[in-house]
Amino acid sequence: MLWSISDDQLVELNGIDYTLYLVFLRYVAVFCAGLTLFNCIFVLPCYLSGEPSRSDKASYPSTVFKITAINITGDEGKLIYIFIITMVITPLFAYYMLRKYR
Repeated sequence: MLWSISDDQLVELNGIDYTLYLVFLRYVAVFCAGLTLFNCIFVLPCYLSGEPSRSDKASYPSTVFKITAINITGDEGKLIYIFIITMVITPLFAYYMLRKYR
């Protein structure tokens, strides 16, 4: 229901303070959904296909390796890829969302 109501209708129904909160929640939901989709497409396969370094294998149980960052410590290229995504792509997406819904 929140997606189908315009901002002007929300102001008429609820007032400005509540409308600002609902609009903020709407945009946060879009941002989090976008990040989740991006991570499922680009980051999760990296985790699932990686292998931990020898020192990490001894200190963690095997079930931890499947979907965590420990699984890519054995491959420096994957670590750099994940670092770039985390430090560049994610803030750029946040900046885009701020500019778009300003």
